[in-house]
Amino acid sequence: MICTMSGEVVVNDGFGLESYRIRSIRELSPEDLDELLIRFGKKKPEIEQTPATEEVDGAEVEELD
Repeated sequence: MICTMSGEVVVNDGFGLESYRIRSIRELSPEDLDELLIRFGKKKPEIEQTPATEEVDGAEVEELD
């Protein structure tokens, strides 16, 4: 239950009432929503493909005796 006068949320978790102060409210972006769903196990993270390795010319190495 949200109290509009004090800006608090009252939660009954079975062990009694607890009150939490709301500091701010903002709209979630689609990226924020995905992040929250992944964090709380409601959605599996997408596997990111690693880019193919590219051949890179390096510096020549001189061997010392």
